[in-house]
Amino acid sequence: LELVESLDGRSGGHLFAVLNYTLTGGGARLLRMSLLQPLTDLDSIRTRQDCVEELRTNPAVLQSLRAQLAEFSYFNCINSLCRRRSRMPPTINVARTRINRIIYLHHMLGRLDPLSQALAPLRHPLFANFRRALDEPALPRLRAHFEVLANPDMRYSRGRLTMHAQAHRRCQARRQRLPRSSAPAVRQPGGGGGAA
Repeated sequence: LELVESLDGRSGGHLFAVLNYTLTGGGARLLRMSLLQPLTDLDSIRTRQDCVEELRTNPAVLQSLRAQLAEFSYFNCINSLCRRRSRMPPTINVARTRINRIIYLHHMLGRLDPLSQALAPLRHPLFANFRRALDEPALPRLRAHFEVLANPDMRYSRGRLTMHAQAHRRCQARRQRLPRSSAPAVRQPGGGGGAA
């Protein structure tokens, strides 16, 4: 049975490719794991069926929820990177990567309330648990912290190249706002020193 890969090596010739309408990397991995290691507990199976049925009978809610989940496409990657302490030497590329994480985290935190609102019409206890998780008291404090640290015009744009260009602009914007007294001294042609 061709569950997650085809016998002839073709991409897409298996069950996973037919069923995969997921929007995030985490969702795709969960679907793949569900095919390879399906549930065996009857209560868990019924819970999943009930959730699927509620979404099936509420297409507008499902569409709204999918639209919100699409904003979290890089969440798993960012989450793991932020938990891992970097041992890389401080280079321009490392700084750019860290700024990209901040940009995306700022964007992601701003999408939590719309995601909670998209879940609001759903009545199954599992969806209610998801909403309670999104109402974690620490999240507003974290958002407030980002508002202090981040530029007010900081926006997330999809695509690695766009993110890199955006990170570069953020670095430049920070440098331009440095007080004049903090600018490094630069030696002028002819041997004289002066402020940049």
